[in-house]
Amino acid sequence: MVAPAFAVSELMLGEIPAAFSVELGWGPVRIVFTDQRVLVLWTGPHSFLPSKRTYVEWKLALPPVPSVRVAEGTWPGAAEPPAWELTNSAIFDVRVRMEHGLSPDRDVCDFSLAATSDGFRTTALGGLGVKKGGVGRFLARVPGPAPPVEQFLRGMPIASALR
Repeated sequence: MVAPAFAVSELMLGEIPAAFSVELGWGPVRIVFTDQRVLVLWTGPHSFLPSKRTYVEWKLALPPVPSVRVAEGTWPGAAEPPAWELTNSAIFDVRVRMEHGLSPDRDVCDFSLAATSDGFRTTALGGLGVKKGGVGRFLARVPGPAPPVEQFLRGMPIASALR
């Protein structure tokens, strides 16, 4: 008789409940931080090409809640596969900065994660892959200023990669 496999539970540590993906997909997302990985889940309409209308609608629909939330408990999993999945140990660069450019949106900050290809998986928009030995980068906009998001990230398992 074979012993049943031991199920490892994954703990949810926190989330960015309302963000907006701006690379490898354009649309609203929720970013979940667990003790093992970072998961990015679609929360609304998304597309491959940028759409100013989608971005404006996302901003108008933002709830008046903090941009980050610490959570505790077992991660129940998502109903659909995550758009992006980054293994914590493969993440080597985390950045939070105020948006720059010709016409920056002063109500949001830029948030980016970079991971080696063996720890970066995506099902977003047809499963774009990262070549072996390469780097995958996820970029999003998060409501509010950078300091609260950065402080939140200092309490997550990926804190050592924060730049």
